[in-house]
Amino acid sequence: MRISSFGSKRSRRTGVQRLVEPLLHSRLSMCPDNPYSSLELLEAAAIQVLQHNFQRRADATPPATASSSSGELEPHPLARRGLDVTSSGPARPNDPAGRKRKWLDVVLNDRDVEVDPSALATAGDGYAGWFPSASRLPTPPTLARSRNREFTWVSVTPALEEIAASIPPAPRQITRARAAPFAATAAYPSPPTHHITAALVPAVAAPQIGQLTELQTRTVVEHLGFVLADAKRDVLERLRRMDDGTPSPALPEINRLLLQQMTSLPAASNPPISSPSHLRSLLSEYHSSPTSHDHAFRFVIDFYALMTAFMSVYQMFFEALVTDLVGDVTTATSSSRDIASDFLACFDDADNFLLSGEMDPYMWHYHAIHHTIPASTLPLQLRQLLHASSIRFTTLSSIETIFSTFYTEHFLEVAAQRHQKDHGQFYTPNSVVRFMWDRCLDPVALLFDLLSHLDHHPPAYPTIPLIPLTLDPCMGIGGFLCEYATRVIAAARSAPLVWDSAHALTLTFRALCDSLWGVEIDGFAFHLGKVNLMVHLIPLYRRYVEVSLPAAAPRLVLPRLHLFRNDTLRLTLPEPGAESEWEHTHLRLLRDPERLRFRYVVTNPPYMIRKTGFIAQPDPSLYDERVLGGRGMQAYMYFLWVCLQRVEPERGQVCLVTPSQWIVLEFADRLRSWIWDNCHLEEFFQFEPFKVWPKIQTDSLVFKLRRRHTPLSISFPPPLPPLHTPIPRPIAFLRHTNRKSSLDDILRAYTLWFRQGTNPATSPSTSPSTSSLLSSDPDMQAKCTPPPPRTTISTTHRASFAFLVPTSSSVADRLRDLTAHLPRICDGDTKDIRAPLVWHRGPNTHPVYALVVRTRWAREQFGEETCRRWLRPVFYWNGKSDPASSAAGGGEGKTPSKEVQFWHGRDALRLTKKESSPAEAYMPFREEDDDEEIGVGGAGSSGESAAFYSLIMVDREGAERLRKEEGEEGRLWRYLREARVALQPEKVHKEVAWCHFNQCGVDVPVKIVHPINFGYFTKSQPRQRFFLDTDRRCVTNQCIYFTVKPSHDPGRDGLPYPSHLFFLGLLNSTTLQHLIITHCSYDQQGRTRFFGKKMAGIPYAPPPAAADVQALEVLVARTLDVRRLVIRIAGRVRMRSLVEKMRRGMWTLNEQEVEAARRWMDEGRVMETGVAGMRDGTAERDRISEDRVPTIGKDATDEDRLVTVLKTLLRASSFLQHAVDQFVYRLYRVAPDLQISLEEDLAIELGPEWADEFPRGDLVGEEDVTAGPAQPPTVFASTCMPSWGWKVARRAEEAVEEAMGVLSGRR
Repeated sequence: MRISSFGSKRSRRTGVQRLVEPLLHSRLSMCPDNPYSSLELLEAAAIQVLQHNFQRRADATPPATASSSSGELEPHPLARRGLDVTSSGPARPNDPAGRKRKWLDVVLNDRDVEVDPSALATAGDGYAGWFPSASRLPTPPTLARSRNREFTWVSVTPALEEIAASIPPAPRQITRARAAPFAATAAYPSPPTHHITAALVPAVAAPQIGQLTELQTRTVVEHLGFVLADAKRDVLERLRRMDDGTPSPALPEINRLLLQQMTSLPAASNPPISSPSHLRSLLSEYHSSPTSHDHAFRFVIDFYALMTAFMSVYQMFFEALVTDLVGDVTTATSSSRDIASDFLACFDDADNFLLSGEMDPYMWHYHAIHHTIPASTLPLQLRQLLHASSIRFTTLSSIETIFSTFYTEHFLEVAAQRHQKDHGQFYTPNSVVRFMWDRCLDPVALLFDLLSHLDHHPPAYPTIPLIPLTLDPCMGIGGFLCEYATRVIAAARSAPLVWDSAHALTLTFRALCDSLWGVEIDGFAFHLGKVNLMVHLIPLYRRYVEVSLPAAAPRLVLPRLHLFRNDTLRLTLPEPGAESEWEHTHLRLLRDPERLRFRYVVTNPPYMIRKTGFIAQPDPSLYDERVLGGRGMQAYMYFLWVCLQRVEPERGQVCLVTPSQWIVLEFADRLRSWIWDNCHLEEFFQFEPFKVWPKIQTDSLVFKLRRRHTPLSISFPPPLPPLHTPIPRPIAFLRHTNRKSSLDDILRAYTLWFRQGTNPATSPSTSPSTSSLLSSDPDMQAKCTPPPPRTTISTTHRASFAFLVPTSSSVADRLRDLTAHLPRICDGDTKDIRAPLVWHRGPNTHPVYALVVRTRWAREQFGEETCRRWLRPVFYWNGKSDPASSAAGGGEGKTPSKEVQFWHGRDALRLTKKESSPAEAYMPFREEDDDEEIGVGGAGSSGESAAFYSLIMVDREGAERLRKEEGEEGRLWRYLREARVALQPEKVHKEVAWCHFNQCGVDVPVKIVHPINFGYFTKSQPRQRFFLDTDRRCVTNQCIYFTVKPSHDPGRDGLPYPSHLFFLGLLNSTTLQHLIITHCSYDQQGRTRFFGKKMAGIPYAPPPAAADVQALEVLVARTLDVRRLVIRIAGRVRMRSLVEKMRRGMWTLNEQEVEAARRWMDEGRVMETGVAGMRDGTAERDRISEDRVPTIGKDATDEDRLVTVLKTLLRASSFLQHAVDQFVYRLYRVAPDLQISLEEDLAIELGPEWADEFPRGDLVGEEDVTAGPAQPPTVFASTCMPSWGWKVARRAEEAVEEAMGVLSGRR
């Protein structure tokens, strides 16, 4: 046989050709004398392809074989072994080529060739060499067969996916029989991978029995998406043809969605759409011209159609699942809808969506497609797509993957961005759901009460729960409840006493329905969750049908599912009535935690602030405002309160996934104290941002708690623990730090850590006497903290749980003990007379996108006089950019933001780039506007001429003055009116945009400024960046600033009050940096926010003497001189890297930086130095500075000297910061060993030359033996200044003087 015979076939056969051909090439010469060698090789390859890659529906009877003695065609070798090789085409006698064509037909499906796959398990010895383990393959069950069967193909290995894609399904329809259709993935599991010849396919793992492959799963999702698109069009068409005489469940829901979108309009007494005819006319116009309607209407119609169609498709998919999973144990005449109807009839009428969904706003379409004449083809279309792909469901193992992918890709990512924002709704990954149940569920206890009842009680349904109750207070689409039901069914399957008894299965089914409680605020998600839960109950129903049919058991009647469409934060009771009596009774039960407790409460609450989206004001009768009250309380904390109040004491488990901020932030300080007193803290698992949800930047925390029977605070008399009280374990906190690891890898690492027998969280043999770090994984950080009373919570730092985190060190505890007696650095909730600073935050200049403008643009638009009158310089940076700044669209497929739409066509340069904060320690780095010369201190008396941005100083009263001065046709008035309409459409009571600017600091002559959101401390941002502003620049709510109290401390008479310079150095020190991280971090990633209440917790060590105040002021003044000069040169040379080097304490320059400095020196530019020395808080000119530097000519100086000067200045800046750090160490009495630990925590590295030349000193004043005459005698008595500090100050002064000489052309 020639291999080229494959080439005569059509192009669709090339996939098979590439698979079979290598095998033939490798084995063709094995049996050269055998007349059937080539043919059998081809036959073996065909079997291998069929066995490993295709699903076959078998024929009834093997063919009769002919006798060789009669001269007819000799029986085919495989026919003797039981393989059916019949073909619809005639076979020619004594024609070997015909035989070959027959088996080519088998491989290529060229004709209606039917092969009995049962022969694969009984092939004779002749094929033992090809399939060594063929005799060990399981024999398929006896199948009821019909000749009216087609070939159906299913790829079961990723290497062979192209075969399934290249062979189209046969055109004939499948005739359904009573027995289950043949399914290769269920009845015929793929043999081990060594059966597959290496030359044919690579080694791959066979799928589990009943589990769909990845390709099949993806195919199902694509089919569902295809039907969803058709269903959505059908929904719009049915709405367009809606009759006025028929009640429409869609109209009230569409009006509700429209009212949510039309927030810019006043509350209307009438709905936006008055009648079905009104909606019909709008839809007709929308159908003819979709882009002509208002954006809100188009969004609502499209979104509603998507939700309704999605519900219909999932209910159709539900029918297909019930048919596949239950159809083979029911009557052969049942249709898909009849089988689903029989299953749903077991449930209460309120749960049966076939009965109760006709008037539901999201289920009416599903009823319509089944009851209209002629009937809709959508259900049949979905079944045909699944059958054409030969996909049949035998288990639910792939359902979670299918549904989560379908729900995420075709709903959440398509049109539900607003929906997600309003509800805080994101699909919890299945792996996280399983992990959370693994951590809190006790499989042994699931059926303990049920089995005890079956052993000791008569056959009656008890009044006590037989299965532990579980609650999901924000169930979404039911992922956690479905997983719980799956585990209960798995436990029942492993208990023969339950699985083989119709009575026990009835009790189990009823108890399981009674045990599931869930609440969901969103109607669409609620209905999806109910259907999803019913899907996961199908295996239990199938088993009941299997067991009950022979025994003629009574019809299964289930109680109503405890699922409520309600707001968990309010649990609103329905109006009394016959229809609502059940819901009213059970909601009252749920509202009272003393009457109803749950064994398990597992959920994923919304990540939202209270009053955001649909999160309303909680019912005060359900929550303790003494614990949960306060500004900034996150909504998920209210859900946590619900969980903790309703869980069984001691035995009950609460497991949540939330952001990690609550364990350290101040908004939860009272709740943390309550949790520590009333709960057992057991396990915490940290996840990096984007890990659990790829599009969510917030880091996540999975944690498990148990409610105490008696609070810790009740210590007398000692409470007796109740029965079945678990032994308290150490508090385990795990954090996986490898950002490249997948979510599944991290979950496996967490699980493996708890399976080890050496950690105190699981092994009682290990003594948890002290907190310990345990992990064999280099990427794992783990810490076990002894439980109370051996560990006590701190009340100094607002009951923070930061001490539980593996990254926490003893430095914070030592600093807390060291500074506990000190006053605070600024005022907090109350005025503290000992606090030297006052905290301020810039005003909320909403809409900030319009009230902050580029100064040059404003001058061109409004004129010089208007800008002088109404604009002031502002410290601001643009944190956004328009990726499509040349167009108003904001990029393909994306809706442009309000900011982009507003500035498009006004100031094209406003959003050309995303700017980083210009804040730098001591001295800000100010950008330039195009080629405008911008001085560091500003040009002119107030600096407005050099400001890159300016703030429009118009408040409520200013708006009236502006109207009187310029009139409503004035350019600034028109601009502010346009800004209000575009950016504040809901503020209809305001004519123009304005803001309260009284906190902007324009009237403050000297202030210490810092961005309020600082983010992380990293290598490029190693320190805080407090800088001094003496130009009266405004700030927005991007920044906070400090002012020094004008009064003296009454207890410190005779001592000079520290100036701004003193506090500037103090705030930029390493000691304060560590204290800021401790007090101001808002998550476990180390991000910081400089809120007033947080800053008020930082301790302040007053200087012991006037000499200490003067000493630190000298160091800071020299630092200002050096940094001002470096920043000025960096701005002129366009070398921002110099500023980054200065941040990091580096002074080496690379080749590019050296070349840039030389090139700038060659250009001969005029530069204002702006070096203004500040001595003892004054602003007089330094003696080494000059007002203006002369022109630098090419022959005036040596370019290499500038490079040397830059290195000297960078070195001086680094050493000056080191001196400031050492000064503050002494001021706070930080010992050298604690200094080293503190710097290690902050990742601050000091080279060996630092230790040699500038050693750490003791905490007492030292006699200077090295500084010589550089130390002024007036500050010799300083006890905090290091002995070498004066040397550093003198060197810095010399470096500035040398730099000035180079820049002025003097040697």
